[in-house]
Amino acid sequence: MTEPDDRPPICPACGVTMGIREDDDGEPRYVCLECGYPDQDAD
Repeated sequence: MTEPDDRPPICPACGVTMGIREDDDGEPRYVCLECGYPDQDAD
């Protein structure tokens, strides 16, 4: 059995490891610290 991969994702736009930020509603989201690429479409 393998361990779950809990590493942050890699940005599909620029290839840099994404960071975590908190939305206005308190939900965590991954956002690229280099280019700002969001993990989901902006509302």
